[in-house]
Amino acid sequence: MKKLIPLLIIFILLASFCNASTRPIGMGGAFVAVADDANAVYYNPAGMAFMKSSELVYNYRYHHLEEPVSSYDVAFVTEFLWWHMGLRTHGYDVYDETNVLQSHDFTISYAGLITDQIAIGFNVNASQQNSKRDTITLPFYFSSYKNSTYMDIGLLYKPAKYLSIGIMQHAVRSPYYSGYNDDDPGHIYQPMSAPLNIGIAVYPWDGLLIAIDASKDVDTDNQYWGQNYGFEYTLTDQLVIRSGIAYLHPFANEEYWSQSTIGLSFKVLPGLDLDFAKTNSDNVLTDYLGFRWDF
Repeated sequence: MKKLIPLLIIFILLASFCNASTRPIGMGGAFVAVADDANAVYYNPAGMAFMKSSELVYNYRYHHLEEPVSSYDVAFVTEFLWWHMGLRTHGYDVYDETNVLQSHDFTISYAGLITDQIAIGFNVNASQQNSKRDTITLPFYFSSYKNSTYMDIGLLYKPAKYLSIGIMQHAVRSPYYSGYNDDDPGHIYQPMSAPLNIGIAVYPWDGLLIAIDASKDVDTDNQYWGQNYGFEYTLTDQLVIRSGIAYLHPFANEEYWSQSTIGLSFKVLPGLDLDFAKTNSDNVLTDYLGFRWDF
């Protein structure tokens, strides 16, 4: 417990100035069945149960757009009361000449082993979105405000050393954002996306990881299904390379969205890895930078 307090302080400080998970993004987002580091808090909290040490992860994302967009993601996992506990915060700010869009999320996770091969994990999330308008006659003020609390549940099954299967249901029971909007006075009730993700990860030989995820959202008006494909290969004890591709198919039309990714990791010190990733979607480039600290 004495070790936990200073680490929580670090977690809060990082979150104060910084879905931007660098390592999973480098693999095309295929991480539901991998979930072997603190990024599992978002992708599949059940993976925390198999972790052998505590870990702190920090990720930063920057979009190369006409109006730049940046976001942060910080996650912390440690053993707590026989199982594993995780904390995560994520947020972004989008600015243009007259408006600001802000989004902030906070997650508490808990996970444990059901058997030696099966783990279950739960997330309790709080999400808040604000948009502000700047006018000549009035100071900055909130023009809309939405918040929601919801729960995720994940399972991870490892039938063999070289194989794992994961399932993750985000936003169980399809919760709603609630809030207000100055442009259309009255209370807002907006359904949240509630994707179900299923993944498989294979380790055909030492140093190589291949992962595939499939997702489907059938609980909102914006229904879609997607696929994520990625690999990770350990070249040396100090260098890991990654690559992947992601597809998203809205049900409402025949168009689809795709994103290609590449990633690298460098072991800076024992227990400390520095992660890089870059994505390309419709010629829009996004850079990711992060670190993972095991202790």
